[in-house]
Amino acid sequence: MLPRLHKSFWDTSDNSFPFSNTLQQLAQELSGDWFSSDSPSFPPVNVWEKDDVLHLETPLAGYRPEDISVSIEGDQLVLEGRVTEDKEKEEEGTVHRRERFMKSFRRSVRLPFAVNEGEVRAQLKNGLLTLELPKAEEARRRQIAIESAE
Repeated sequence: MLPRLHKSFWDTSDNSFPFSNTLQQLAQELSGDWFSSDSPSFPPVNVWEKDDVLHLETPLAGYRPEDISVSIEGDQLVLEGRVTEDKEKEEEGTVHRRERFMKSFRRSVRLPFAVNEGEVRAQLKNGLLTLELPKAEEARRRQIAIESAE
């Protein structure tokens, strides 16, 4: 008969397991909410194709257009953002601690086809970044005529 363990295998609160910090970070990453201020993860994206245009949406509440960078590197669409709390709040009394909010991310999404980079459109509205990436002419579907061999 095996001895019964009193603690859960995944309970790393006493830091006795050599990878306890790594496991805790992984658990937070997998179960954490992207929108919480202490989450290190990146924003979720929705990507779909319609009428030879690739569409991408990602929620970026709290970001301004100048906080976001969108670029194409080879076959990757790269989204980067950084937002900080700029305002210094006037406090009455003695301030013992002041922490600034800062959130950043870098997200790459593989493009399923070549895009016409000169016609890419990006818009940030109500905290939702929307991109439209038209297919490049060479990536568009073409009908091939079949000749008779008679």
